[in-house]
Amino acid sequence: MISTWQQAGRAGRGNQKSIVILLAFENQLDQYFMKNPEFFFDKPHENAIIDLNNKMIIKSHLLCAANEIPITVDEVNEIFKCDETLLDKAIESYDLIKNKREQYIYPHDDEASFKHSLDQLSNDSFKVMSNGKLLENMEIGQVYREAHEGAVLINKGETYIVDSVNLKSMYVNVYKQAVEYHTIVLKDVDIKIKSKIKKEKIGNFTVHFGELEVSEDYHKYKKMHFSKSLGTFTLDLPPLRFKTKGIWFTISNKIKEHLEDKFDEDNVFAGGLHGVEHGLIGLFPLHVMCDRFDIGGLSTNYHEDTQEATIFIYDAYEGGIGICEKAIEVFNQLVQSTKDLIDNCQCDSGCPSCIYSPKCGNENKPLHKDATRNILNFIQNEIDTAEQDNILDKIHLEDNYNKINNKLNNKINSSINNKISNTINNKLSNTINNKVSNNKVNNCINNNINNNFNNRQINYRQSNNRQSNNKVSIIIK
Repeated sequence: MISTWQQAGRAGRGNQKSIVILLAFENQLDQYFMKNPEFFFDKPHENAIIDLNNKMIIKSHLLCAANEIPITVDEVNEIFKCDETLLDKAIESYDLIKNKREQYIYPHDDEASFKHSLDQLSNDSFKVMSNGKLLENMEIGQVYREAHEGAVLINKGETYIVDSVNLKSMYVNVYKQAVEYHTIVLKDVDIKIKSKIKKEKIGNFTVHFGELEVSEDYHKYKKMHFSKSLGTFTLDLPPLRFKTKGIWFTISNKIKEHLEDKFDEDNVFAGGLHGVEHGLIGLFPLHVMCDRFDIGGLSTNYHEDTQEATIFIYDAYEGGIGICEKAIEVFNQLVQSTKDLIDNCQCDSGCPSCIYSPKCGNENKPLHKDATRNILNFIQNEIDTAEQDNILDKIHLEDNYNKINNKLNNKINSSINNKISNTINNKLSNTINNKVSNNKVNNCINNNINNNFNNRQINYRQSNNRQSNNKVSIIIK
């Protein structure tokens, strides 16, 4: 996608008007964009992937850095995180030399950045020659795929036929000839699991990531006139062996039994596995920045290392460059888009727009579209079921939380209400008691006052009576 946008951006620069037209081929990626144009226009650009722990990539970076300026051991350790072993090997192969200042220098006149790629299988560069003229350089993996003996090679719009390949001297000799056919190389792939790096649980579905040892045997090639085969020819090339990194996952034997019961056909399970492998690889570039030729795959009814039906997808470069590791993060989206593509394809039994692959080493055999759809549905259900379970668990947790929260609130409210009620009652009681007490005091005071007053009245009367008696007494005397 990012390459398409870059090329489109070159049109209409300045004040010129322009129009960009995308002509789609029949492969899965182009057809997905045709049926889902919003994905192309709305989706952010792909994630750029590079594995900076790959020793071959580190070596290439190191040589390019030394080509710019002399580099020291401390700088190598700090920047590239590697020891002197890599430097010693570079000196042995005359890729670097050491000067008197203990600095490492790139000794050649060419530009290291043009010689060393970030994604090549090896540093062995083959020269493609035509009548003594150098057409281009290729690494060995590309030679096996595109420049094997008898291959049709396109260079700057011109058509060439590969006459011979010398693996020792690393020369490919070609001659110019216009032909009305193209060639497709066929290969057998064998994979051994060397180590498991991690295991990711995506819903209820498990995807493994680890180190793989891959053997690719390019044994035949076909001459094709559009989709018609003109003949198959034998190749005599040693297998291409390399260690890389990739993902793999297994499919339960129950799915095999289900498919064989549902479809009374031969190789239905193998055809379904093969279709899933092709479909996923075809849409890899939709989610991770790569070309479909940057990755390889293998599907098998039984693999010795897993003891089950297994689908492998691996980086097609020595040491791996991080493509498949990134794919784990977008695996759910990858499965969903592959499933959508196959569901929306109008073909009956598979075609280049859904499960056929232009680089299939087994001539796209066996393939079974309905079985492919069933296996993808199984994978998607395994992923979605766990998500639904998580949603239900969250709902249950929220319900339980609400119930507990309501109980706590009720208890808190009840406690608060009781406290408030008790406080109010206590205050009322105190107020009433105070009033009663005050009344008693007032009554006592009033009684005392009344008693004092009455006593005074009596005393006064008595006093008056005494005086009167005295007066009488005086008069009588």
